[in-house]
Amino acid sequence: AYLRHLHQTGEMLAGILLPHHNLAFFLDTMRRVRQSIRSGDFPKFRREFIERLSASGE
Repeated sequence: AYLRHLHQTGEMLAGILLPHHNLAFFLDTMRRVRQSIRSGDFPKFRREFIERLSASGE
């Protein structure tokens, strides 16, 4: 919520924090993708990930 606020108000701090947030999200997502592939659960992971992402409006 705070990052959204910073972005909407045009605060310069948003430009500093958002790339860190996006990179952390990407790295965590890829870690979970690799883990689901190794365990043979990738189709389930994919379905749940898309549902969760769609529900959050991101």
